[in-house]
Amino acid sequence: MNKCWLLLKIQLLGILGINAIRHGGKKEKQRVLAIGFSVLILVIFGVVLSTALSIGLAALGMADIVPSLMLMVCTIVTLLLTFLISNNVLFAFRDYDMVMSLPVNNSTVIISRLLTVYITNFLFGLVFIAPSMIVFAVTIKASVSVLAMMIATLFLAPLLPMIAAMFLGAIITAVSARFRYRNALNILLSIAFFIALIGISGSINSVNMEPEQLLTEIGNILESTISNAYPPADLLHSALTNGDWGSFGLFALISIIPFALFVALLSKLYIKINSALFTSRSRSNYRMGTLKASTPFKALYIKELRRLFSSSMYFLNSSIGMILLIVAVIAVLFINLETIETSMGIPGIMTLFRSTAPLLACFFISISSTTSASMSMEGKSRWIPLTMPVKTMTIFNAKIAANLTVDIPAILISGIILAVSLKTNLPETFFLFVTPIIFACFIAVLGLIFNLKFPKYDWITEQQAVKQSLSVTVTFGVGILVVLIPFGVAMVSGAYAVLTLVITTLLILFVTCALYGRLNKTRLYL
Repeated sequence: MNKCWLLLKIQLLGILGINAIRHGGKKEKQRVLAIGFSVLILVIFGVVLSTALSIGLAALGMADIVPSLMLMVCTIVTLLLTFLISNNVLFAFRDYDMVMSLPVNNSTVIISRLLTVYITNFLFGLVFIAPSMIVFAVTIKASVSVLAMMIATLFLAPLLPMIAAMFLGAIITAVSARFRYRNALNILLSIAFFIALIGISGSINSVNMEPEQLLTEIGNILESTISNAYPPADLLHSALTNGDWGSFGLFALISIIPFALFVALLSKLYIKINSALFTSRSRSNYRMGTLKASTPFKALYIKELRRLFSSSMYFLNSSIGMILLIVAVIAVLFINLETIETSMGIPGIMTLFRSTAPLLACFFISISSTTSASMSMEGKSRWIPLTMPVKTMTIFNAKIAANLTVDIPAILISGIILAVSLKTNLPETFFLFVTPIIFACFIAVLGLIFNLKFPKYDWITEQQAVKQSLSVTVTFGVGILVVLIPFGVAMVSGAYAVLTLVITTLLILFVTCALYGRLNKTRLYL
């Protein structure tokens, strides 16, 4: 147990930036503090959102479903986040040889790494579940027994979805490790799981009712949906509303037992899976062919694409918005928006939706920046592009082009689908394509500028460069802000939504050109 704690301590000191604060230079300390400030803002936003939603449900007389609803939300997000980082945490991490050479067994290494992910998910769950539990406890005047259950729930909530995501990630990794093109297969299987999870979490039974019946029936709808989608949430609901320790005990067992089984199973296969991942494969019938030369830009562009597709962690985290965009627009095809407008009794909502659809697409693009981590991903090999006899802008253009290669096909597909489903006119169709493409250029350039400003070359796992980098966080925050401000103005102004969209598109184009000009003056140094 002591060895497990030491391994966990080392990982947490690196992930939380404590070592950088204690032993790093001034610039490194500023970077860590900036990341901490960004995380604090997100925590405050999460607490406010969870509290407001819980108070709203309690005011409508639906306080009893608050814990299970928050558990469901926490479960879905934990599944998604854990799945995105699971492979890089457990398998083929950079210091694998050093860790496995230590006098520790496989289960100790696995548990220490699982605990690292658990602590991350626990802190996330604390942000969303704790405020809802407080609102629930105050509303129903919870007994000491129920309060004890709620405190235990905070620790149990992340376990089952975390292990489920880890288990699926391990299966995908084990299967893909046997194939020559294992990275491509890993990405395809991961995308398939991701889309399936979105489909399951979004499958809510359609209910036909009059607007005045909505408030009286919505509690039953939510309760039924949560119970069907996630049975452990039903157990928690029964435990907290009835003070039933039997239901809570079953909920605890369902959360804990899979953890032990997963560690036992993975301990037997751990070395085999990692050995397969570190083994390179080559064709036995290789023949020397004609060597081809290409321009510096093309060579660097292909290098960037290969780097992107060689890592499921990098690809999924930097391209997740495009996957969500495609899923969202396909879902719109099966929704009768005109019926929704009639049932809500708000005339003109369809016109407003057509005008703001390009901004909604931009929202997904804002979380799809490969450039915000592209310089960091160079890691210890960053000296290679810096010493090549090519212009600095050629390197930058290759990274921007790789980002646009991911974004533009998704934008074109989503634009065609939205144009058909929304029945847009010519100007609306024009902006469905032009605004997102301009915004994609903006995010690509912005992400590269922030990554040059806040690079992270000393990462141990790709997760640190892709998910825990200040440049990624800042790019995401600025991108969301740039979308939300005009979207809010368009929603409030109503009749001037089209004008808001035109002005926003022109402003983003102007800022993108200015940022690109600034990038043209930047130079790379060792």
